[in-house]
Amino acid sequence: MTLRQLLCTFREDQRGATAIEFALVIGPLILLLIGVVEAGRLIWVSHALDEVAISSARCIGIFAPDCADGDEFAPERAIIYIQQAAASWGVTLEADDISFASDAGCGLTTGFLRVALRFSFNSALPGLHGTQLQSEACFPSQF
Repeated sequence: MTLRQLLCTFREDQRGATAIEFALVIGPLILLLIGVVEAGRLIWVSHALDEVAISSARCIGIFAPDCADGDEFAPERAIIYIQQAAASWGVTLEADDISFASDAGCGLTTGFLRVALRFSFNSALPGLHGTQLQSEACFPSQF
């Protein structure tokens, strides 16, 4: 067999084509899969922050025992409540990420209690890593 015949045979051989095509396609498919999972996590954490902010504002607003001491607002208890509520969603909040404002303006009206939460989303993807998520909720102020 001459070199020319060998090259023609090699060029016409189809046995490894599937493996080569798979190798070319698998990289982008894995990146797409990871991107979808990380985007889903980002949406999950954003929703969790919204839910925690809403339940926390209500807890503080109605002077629930978890957030108040009798008829007085207890910030330490409220922070613990918020951290536990966030932990139940799989989100870890530090005390510095939580802020309260009484007599806040929510929308066009005043006299509301506002709870604001901040969270830095960590991801394996460079485009999502360090994304700052914020959520706030209001409830009519009782104090």
